[in-house]
Amino acid sequence: LGQAADLRTVTGEFKGTESILSPRLAEILGWVVSDGYNRWRKNYCEMMVYQSPKKHLAENVRLLGTMPRKPHPTTGVVCVPVSNGDMKALVKVFRSKADLPGIVSKLSREAAEEMRDAMFKAEGWTHLEVDSGTYTRGFAQYAPEVTDAFQILTLLCGETLNARHGNMYIRHGTSVKFKPWERETYYGKVRCVKTE
Repeated sequence: LGQAADLRTVTGEFKGTESILSPRLAEILGWVVSDGYNRWRKNYCEMMVYQSPKKHLAENVRLLGTMPRKPHPTTGVVCVPVSNGDMKALVKVFRSKADLPGIVSKLSREAAEEMRDAMFKAEGWTHLEVDSGTYTRGFAQYAPEVTDAFQILTLLCGETLNARHGNMYIRHGTSVKFKPWERETYYGKVRCVKTE
């Protein structure tokens, strides 16, 4: 016989203070891996953040402290370079997106929140259901290393999420309902596939 669904806590209260990156550098990295790029040319790394003046351009310019480039003639998107000093600090731990899951698991709570906030501003979305007054938040990104990093950051920040159809939906709580396994006796033929 089936049993009722069971609530399981999947995240706790993370209070870590040791960090591989400062909160500011973690925030910069969050922007670079979501709304920017990093490119290596021999031994030199170039990092940029692309931003629309209608969104977070002023915030990015304040954070990065560098001179933005001219807007793209068609889209109006502005490129804001990461300074050499910040780049040198970041490349001590970050070479490519493949490094992200390892980096985010070594951040303090404050740094994790800053990085996740930047990534959410870049690739996140919020939808308000007018009839019910509830809202849904999600994160849309197709680079698997970035989605893995965002999932880890979300758990470190005390929330949970569901991943479906290329989107991650941030849940309102720290628990997930699990339906217990049900045993069922089977009498009949089981087909076994044969291979060479």
